[in-house]
Amino acid sequence: MVEKEIQRKIAVIFIADAVGYSQHMKRDEDETVKSFRSCKQILDRLFEEHDGRVFNTAGDSILAEFTSAVSALVCASEFQSLNK
Repeated sequence: MVEKEIQRKIAVIFIADAVGYSQHMKRDEDETVKSFRSCKQILDRLFEEHDGRVFNTAGDSILAEFTSAVSALVCASEFQSLNK
């Protein structure tokens, strides 16, 4: 029997979810969608700057992968500081 080499990959998963999205949609759908798209554009730029990669989205959530925990934390911190 031939043994196959096991390939391992270290990944840090970054998850962003819009708080109260459903309630915001009930109150003002257009403004909520605009706001979410704006946040997504900011996150896309930050992911690119910090070597993150979006691998899934679901409604109001975004999942990204980083090879470095430090990069993921810096990215998250920068995003939070932009949204204060």
